[in-house]
Amino acid sequence: MLGASAPPPSALLPSSEFLPDRAALALPVKTTTSPVGSVARALAGEPAPTDEAERTCHAQLERLHDGTNPSWPTQYEPDIEPIHKAAGIDAMRFRGSLAGSATTAIVYRLDLSRGARVALTGGLDLSDDDTRHASAAYDTGRDPHLPPRPLDRHWEAVSAAFGDRAFAAINGQFFGATPVRLAFPLKADGVIVSGGYAGRDEYDGEKLMLAIDGDRATILPFPEVGYPENPLFSEVPDAIVGLHPCAEKGRDRAVGRTFAGVADRDADGHPETLLFLTASHASQRDAIAILGRFGALATVMLDGGGSTQSIALGRTLLTSSDATARPIPHAIGLLSAPPVTP
Repeated sequence: MLGASAPPPSALLPSSEFLPDRAALALPVKTTTSPVGSVARALAGEPAPTDEAERTCHAQLERLHDGTNPSWPTQYEPDIEPIHKAAGIDAMRFRGSLAGSATTAIVYRLDLSRGARVALTGGLDLSDDDTRHASAAYDTGRDPHLPPRPLDRHWEAVSAAFGDRAFAAINGQFFGATPVRLAFPLKADGVIVSGGYAGRDEYDGEKLMLAIDGDRATILPFPEVGYPENPLFSEVPDAIVGLHPCAEKGRDRAVGRTFAGVADRDADGHPETLLFLTASHASQRDAIAILGRFGALATVMLDGGGSTQSIALGRTLLTSSDATARPIPHAIGLLSAPPVTP
C-alpha cells in the first residue's frame, strides 16, 4: 500500500503550480555554473573521481562545458557520413577506432525549432490503466509491467502512429525486475508512464533528466524526492530519466552505448537541438566525445550493452550485440517535422 504522501491519480496530471519557468529549464551555454556543469563536477557533494576511468570520463565531460570540443560541423568530416535526412532531422554514421576497438555509431540530430519531435513512448500505448503500483518510486504510483519487444516491433508502432513523420526508433530506458519494468522515470505527453522501480536504491544522486518542452530541451539533475517537489509533477510534458554519463556502467569498456545530448546551434542559451547516439562499441568517455563533435553541451546515458540498437526509415542501422537481438520494453521514436501546409 502506498504511503500517505502519495498523490491521488488525478494529481499526477500536469499542474501549472509545479512548472519551473522556461528560463530555469534552459541550460546556460558554456558556463561553469550551469546545473549540469555542477553535476558533472560534483554530484551533490560527490568526492572527486578516484580511478583513472572515472577521471578521464569527467575530463571529457568538462570539455563539453568549457567549449573546447569542436563546434558543430559545417561540413561532414571524413569519419562522419550522412545516411538519411528529413525535415528537421538527419542521421549520420560515425566510423572510428575508440577504446582500442573499431566502432560504428549512429547519431541523430533533431531540430525542435523546425518541428522535429520525440515520441518517448515509441508509438505504443504504455498508459496501462488507473492501477496504482505500490512498487513505484517518487510517489508516482506508476510502475507498469512492459513486455519486451524486438526493436522492429517498436518501429512498426512508431510508423503506425505517426505515418510519414516516423523517422527512427532506438532503444531507450534502463529496465529489469520480474516482470519486466522500467528502472527510472518516464513521462510522455504530460502523463507519467512510470516512476520506475529503482528509486534511491540504485545510483542515488547520479540520475539526470532529459526534459523536452516544445521546441526546447535541457538536461538537469534529477532530484531524489517525491510529490510535489519532483519535476515529474511539473507541466514539463516529456521527460526521461537516465544516468550521469560517468556513472559506473563499465566506464572504459567498449560496449554498446546509447546516449542523448542537447545542443544550442544559435547560441541563445536555449537548446533547441536533440542528439541521440547509438554506438556498437564505445566507452562512456568516447560516447561523450562523439556527441561533443556535434555540439553537445550536456549528455545523459540511457540503456546500453545488448540493448543498444537503431532503425531508421525501416532499415536496421545498428544491431544488438547479443547473439540474438535483445527484445526491449521501451523504445524512443524520432519524428521529422510535419509537412508545411500552403
